[in-house]
Amino acid sequence: ALPICCSVAVPCPLAPVLAHTEHRAMAAPKILVHVTDRSITDLVASARAEGGVFWNMSTSLLPARLAGQGENMIFFDADKCRALFAASDMDSLNTAQIRAAAGRYTKHASEDWALGGAIGYYKENLKKADGTPRSIMWCKEKYPRIPIEGIGDVIPQSDLLDRISRGGTSVTNEVVANCPVEAIIGVLGDVPPGFKEAPGSWLRGSVQTRS
Repeated sequence: ALPICCSVAVPCPLAPVLAHTEHRAMAAPKILVHVTDRSITDLVASARAEGGVFWNMSTSLLPARLAGQGENMIFFDADKCRALFAASDMDSLNTAQIRAAAGRYTKHASEDWALGGAIGYYKENLKKADGTPRSIMWCKEKYPRIPIEGIGDVIPQSDLLDRISRGGTSVTNEVVANCPVEAIIGVLGDVPPGFKEAPGSWLRGSVQTRS
């Protein structure tokens, strides 16, 4: 029940607080999306077998230019995921080239991939394939200090996502994150039992390229 001061006749000093709380409750979540040609049912089963988490998952923050990697999409509430590192242009990351790729998505080897494989790869390859400098945002909650001098910044996850969202849709942004199965808020394409189909409106403003 509201305090008595919140009756119609008396201005309520708590009104700004209550309005802010209501606004936060109604605010749309930041959404990460993973695009794939694999069965979402199979991917969910694999994640559940690895502790209920999609480890080191490559995602894009919406709205985005989405890489044409398939017709199936998994949408995550970004606030329920742990970002590791990110770039406004996925060419700064080249995650498929990182060593220890075989253990990237497994619970027991995920840390080795993120803290060893990724950092080792970027130290040996300071520039992108086209010879230009990499620009990587490292999540402070994962990397308290910059792991490679001169490559990007260490920033809190909330600020990291805000900066990624400024990149627009001219290039594909990439956020590498640990995403719990419970963070899934919708899927498109292959919809596993018990999951919601995502509304197409979530892709408003995004561009999907074709393979």
